[in-house]
Amino acid sequence: MIDLGRLRTRTSAHTEAVVGAPGLGATRCHYRVVDAKFTGLKLDRNWHVASEHLEYMVQTFIHNEALGRIQGFLPRASYLLGRGWEKGKNDGGSTSCMDRLAAIPQNHEVQGRLLKTIANEAVEWNRKLRSEGSEWDPLMGPMADELRPNVGNQQNYPWHTAITHIAREREDVPLAWQVGLPGREKAHAAGIERWTDARFTAAVAGVNGAHAAVLDRMLAVNRDSAGPAVWPEFITTQVDVWGEPRGIEFYVDFETVSNLDDDFAARSPNRTVGQ
Repeated sequence: MIDLGRLRTRTSAHTEAVVGAPGLGATRCHYRVVDAKFTGLKLDRNWHVASEHLEYMVQTFIHNEALGRIQGFLPRASYLLGRGWEKGKNDGGSTSCMDRLAAIPQNHEVQGRLLKTIANEAVEWNRKLRSEGSEWDPLMGPMADELRPNVGNQQNYPWHTAITHIAREREDVPLAWQVGLPGREKAHAAGIERWTDARFTAAVAGVNGAHAAVLDRMLAVNRDSAGPAVWPEFITTQVDVWGEPRGIEFYVDFETVSNLDDDFAARSPNRTVGQ
């Protein structure tokens, strides 16, 4: 059991502490959702969970909705308990998991959208995936927008190789230089699914300025199987710089891990009982 009086919060938890749970036969107490995560939590300017923890927020929101139905009282907030917390650059933080709960109000908005709306969309997508997913082929035929590959996302381990394979097999529009996801949306609006489609141009993807002419030339070279593999055939620009033989150079890149050797014995323990 967690004593909310010990943990600092900025919600209505204290004023609602004596509210009962009629669904459970309790008259002066009720349950609260506190989800423990093995990560440091970022807080926004209102001391709520920051938007970068959206997946945790939606998960905890759903848990709170379920709890409200069971106990007959819906708390106005649920909470995350992390390894510590941080709020901006000048508002301090803590490395103690028991210092502060990160609140998630049920009416919280992320980029102008209610958590309830985001959660409902996630649930609908999950249901659609379960009922129709067995018929989908990622390499052929129509594809749901949610399944389209995003090769620019580097945080997709261990699926990056599979995503790249799907994108190449489908000749996905964002594989073209300077064309991202907004460019793909514009191409799809024009009925174009592949960068190899002769109708696909820099203008269709919304690529403007000096990049437009370069992209169109790159598309032309790659679409012409009988043409030169490299264009232009001879490069003379700054040949005095890159054309002169020079000594071999080596570069060393150092990578560090900031919390690999954390000493948890020096911190307040937080143990989960039951699951």
